[in-house]
Amino acid sequence: MSNTRTEVFHSEAYNDTEVEFETTRKADLVAESLVDRPIDGATIVPPTAADIAATKRWLERLHAPEYLEALVTGTPSELAESNGIGWDERLFGAVTASTAGVYAAVLAALATGGATGSLSSGLHHARYGSGRGYCTVNGVALGALVAAERLDGTRVLVLDLDAHGGGGTASLLDRHDPAGRIVQVDVVVSPFDADYPTGPNRVRRVVRARPDEAHDAYLAAVNEVLAAEAANEYGLVLYNAGMDPHEGAGGLRGITSETLLERERIVFEWADARDVPVAFALAGGYRLGISQEELVDLHRVTITEAVAFNAARNPGGK
Repeated sequence: MSNTRTEVFHSEAYNDTEVEFETTRKADLVAESLVDRPIDGATIVPPTAADIAATKRWLERLHAPEYLEALVTGTPSELAESNGIGWDERLFGAVTASTAGVYAAVLAALATGGATGSLSSGLHHARYGSGRGYCTVNGVALGALVAAERLDGTRVLVLDLDAHGGGGTASLLDRHDPAGRIVQVDVVVSPFDADYPTGPNRVRRVVRARPDEAHDAYLAAVNEVLAAEAANEYGLVLYNAGMDPHEGAGGLRGITSETLLERERIVFEWADARDVPVAFALAGGYRLGISQEELVDLHRVTITEAVAFNAARNPGGK
């Protein structure tokens, strides 16, 4: 890497829609926090027009044409609103911009060998022919396929630590990655969308524990799945860094901010030890039992760890 700048992709276009939902709107809140309370080394960068154009082409490969048409036209409404949060004429442009952030983050991580990310969420439940679970298009599957094509043989690890399963991602990778270039690993605390078939390339751990045991059980599961992948060679970790496992953000009682701070350290140290670049997205996190500022601060931890990852890999950088 030529310097230690950590690019964090975001633009106002991510939410240029009347469709309101907390998990996507929080991208703007995290971006505002980076202006008001900068993280030294982190820089907000918008996806380019070329990123957005390329993402549209990838979406045409990833999703069914009739579904994309419904997202543009609003008809039929059952398809256009299958994400569960609604539709308007600007929704497709907004989700394309947000997904372009993931696309750009993947390319930046591969180009620099470091860590970068996008303030994108509402990704991993979307299927080939519909949305689901507040997700409209599947930016996780798209980013993984982009990386696999660029790496040309070296595998990609999708590490999904959202509270919920990435069943949409699994279904799309089964459809579009028959060669098995992409390994998906989920650690979940909820059964939602966690019923996809598992195997060598689809690994899932479901954490169920009493509140007094949840912290240790959750981190043990994260360490276990990463240890199982330690011997495999990867060219990129695509990290869906959900904060909704938190007991106050939609997750499991006993999983606290301390748990998730430790989780982020584990993930980035694992990637650093294996010299694997990381591209991350925000994923889930809700204000159910925590404040808006607390939720934003949880997501800022991912960015802070990405900055530290880059600094450690280039201690002489400017």
